[in-house]
Amino acid sequence: MTTLTKRQRLQKVIDNQSVDYVPSSFWFHFLENPEPSVTIDDPSLETILFEGQKKFITELNPDLVKVMSDGYFIYPDEALTKGQTIEEWKKVSIIPRSHKWVQMQVEHLKKLTSAFPDTPMFYNFFSPAYTLRWTMGKENYLRLILTAPEAAREILSIVGESMKGLAEAVISEGGADGLYYIVQNPDMNVVSSAVYTSVITPSDKMVLDAANAASSNHTLLHICGYAGVKNDLSIFTSYESAIVNWAVNVEGVSLKEGKSLFGGRAVMGGFPNTAGSILEAGSKEEIQAMAKKIVSDAGGVGVIVGADCSLGKTQDVSHLIWVREALQDKSK
Repeated sequence: MTTLTKRQRLQKVIDNQSVDYVPSSFWFHFLENPEPSVTIDDPSLETILFEGQKKFITELNPDLVKVMSDGYFIYPDEALTKGQTIEEWKKVSIIPRSHKWVQMQVEHLKKLTSAFPDTPMFYNFFSPAYTLRWTMGKENYLRLILTAPEAAREILSIVGESMKGLAEAVISEGGADGLYYIVQNPDMNVVSSAVYTSVITPSDKMVLDAANAASSNHTLLHICGYAGVKNDLSIFTSYESAIVNWAVNVEGVSLKEGKSLFGGRAVMGGFPNTAGSILEAGSKEEIQAMAKKIVSDAGGVGVIVGADCSLGKTQDVSHLIWVREALQDKSK
């Protein structure tokens, strides 16, 4: 088979067609404390983020990149960052595309897409609900969702309008191929699937639909299982995307099973991302054997080898190169 470009290979994977080799992709956070960091208040963090990602992409040469949004997790509105009551939270405003929170992210993407024009790039993008949780804190977020669902829907709609603008901007202006769109039920024991679909799903889909329209449906849907959080995968089957990634080793749902659950869409994952797992601690032979097994078990087409979620800072990048080498090796 003729050697494909990275974008040609990715499109064939999305279309469930045979490729010259199965692609792979992994990712890290690049700021020391990405959750509380606020880059609009400390622009030096942008330099750290850009240089870290540039070094990582150069070293690994991945088939596609998840561009990290470290330092931009927090929605920049004091109604949410300082408010403590539902009435205060309801004062939240739409963030315009001209706001520096949006434009700094656009410029960040422009620099990376210019530096690596031949590599597909998907921007790390938290859903409105996930963004609300980062901004308010989990305790306040759950209090809002569970005790004031109508107010929660209203607030999520406002945040969603802002996130729609951001999604469109990072794709049309920043040059991202699409979003790596992150959803999660933060606690299935507290937020039922019925509550999630009633209160949260409308804003999830508001932004997802905008991203799909801006990127010709090149969204990578990530159902986040970071730190062992479980999700009801079935509630996300109506979320349109080109590729789906979930925590195989947390949910107990294989890539093959998930591919069926999501109607035959391309799937991504396979490796655990936990400290001391095979990707971090395994030998070259063990890691390469698992990479090939992931592909075989998933059916061989419409699959990208990756991990459940972000890798830890102790991960050796050479182990990720071993994965790519195994996937490119056609000798056995």
